[in-house]
Amino acid sequence: MGGVSTLADIYVEEGFHERLLNLLQLTSGDIRFIESYSTHLTKEYPEEILELYEKGVRKAAVETGRKEYKRVVYYLQSMRNIKGGDEVAAGLVRKLLQEYSNRPAMRDEFRKSFPGWMLREE
Repeated sequence: MGGVSTLADIYVEEGFHERLLNLLQLTSGDIRFIESYSTHLTKEYPEEILELYEKGVRKAAVETGRKEYKRVVYYLQSMRNIKGGDEVAAGLVRKLLQEYSNRPAMRDEFRKSFPGWMLREE
């Protein structure tokens, strides 16, 4: 991501927010890249940034292991700081729990961080 990061840094420095958004959309699967630059765009483009986060979180959630689930929680919490992010993040937690119902460690990490968002136990 070296060259892309350099380009993103230039867009930030020059205030080219629309170009930066387009660049983030081109790399939408890379949640770390999105996290690095989204703060420059959340006020102007909250819906678009939340959509990028959702794509990135979904991609990250494919990985298994408690460390990965904690990383997903971190990004879900970042989403909550964006206008409308609480609702999007809560919905995403529910979707992930349904999709990955066979992952008790994921459920456990989500329960610790988002107790009010959990689906009722079946």
